[in-house]
Amino acid sequence: MSNEKTKKTNLEKLKVFLKNNEEVDFRKADLLHTPNLKKYKWIEFKDEDEKTRVLNLLKAYQRMLRIVPNGRNDVAMMLLEGGFQSSVQIVNTPKKAFLKFFQDDPELGKNVLKRAMAVRKIV
Repeated sequence: MSNEKTKKTNLEKLKVFLKNNEEVDFRKADLLHTPNLKKYKWIEFKDEDEKTRVLNLLKAYQRMLRIVPNGRNDVAMMLLEGGFQSSVQIVNTPKKAFLKFFQDDPELGKNVLKRAMAVRKIV
């Protein structure tokens, strides 16, 4: 399977996982400690590698949630789909290229970029 197809499949699995766990606030969820991961409604994976890839995407999704406005999970997913997985990645992307993702709402893009820069300074 091509890298692009694998990425798309993993993103689809992440979306199903998120739908199955809608009641969880992943902005605050502990995704680092294995015992806490057992309480979620997991989907079936074909192997451990696939589960690891989806878990890594979930962690990236959490990082994106922390830089987008509350309630804008759609923006966090859009960033993931665009290949962004951290504030460092966002900050290291040329401003003009990053803001292309927000052509419909440039102000939102500027706010996300500003928040990514603030988070980047903390990390």
